[in-house]
Amino acid sequence: MPVVDPAMLLTEFTDVTAKRLLDVAGYDSGSPQLMVEVRQLGGAYARETEHPNAFSHRAAGFSVLAVGIAEDPRVLPHWDRLYAALSEWDTGGVWPNFGPRTTSGRPVARTTRRHFGASPR
Repeated sequence: MPVVDPAMLLTEFTDVTAKRLLDVAGYDSGSPQLMVEVRQLGGAYARETEHPNAFSHRAAGFSVLAVGIAEDPRVLPHWDRLYAALSEWDTGGVWPNFGPRTTSGRPVARTTRRHFGASPR
């Protein structure tokens, strides 16, 4: 299924963060996303390695991923609202396997790949 899956990394995830996320993407919010996922990071993600490498954003505490159907015109504007709601905790980075984003949080590339496991970022 063709999807867009913008993501962001957060410094922390507080009660206020959770409320803002639920206000924008929770039950009865009208969210067009198929899913919005929050993952706690840390552990191996945060550990420095023995050898220098290009892995960045180890200090991020949480990730937020939204997945929506690419052809739905509501998906990216909704991501803008979700990003704005969580921007107070934004690290400015994304997971290493995702590409850069604009200052609004939208993916730079607006194309979608039409196979499983692909990311438009």
